[in-house]
Amino acid sequence: MIKYDCYFDASFTPRMSRGGFCILNGNNLEKQSVRTLGAKTSDMAEAEILHKLLDYIGQKIEHGNQICIYGDSQNVILSILRGNKGCKRYKSLRRKFNRLGERYDLSIEFVPRERNTRADALARYGFMGTDGRIKGD
Repeated sequence: MIKYDCYFDASFTPRMSRGGFCILNGNNLEKQSVRTLGAKTSDMAEAEILHKLLDYIGQKIEHGNQICIYGDSQNVILSILRGNKGCKRYKSLRRKFNRLGERYDLSIEFVPRERNTRADALARYGFMGTDGRIKGD
């Protein structure tokens, strides 16, 4: 079984939102993605990039592996973990996460921004190089 550490984050301004995620296998960068998002709030941007991360996992990572997802959005992560019934915005995200949990050893965890620096930098500035350093736009 291979362990993948996945980090996601989004940055939001009234003019633009951008999100990024990266997937690490040990110290090896497996995948990174930065996208301009159509979100109207910070939480919506975080949820949108998490959807993209989960889509990538489901399509590209072999079933049966361990997937640990980390993000700094308490609202989004708690909605998945607790299944907040009143929050329609996150229903499809919860369903997708739960479906993937049937195929992977899957977990999601809140981390403070200081521990989410890679994804935070991707969301704000651009792509990481293969050496793990951030490259600007």
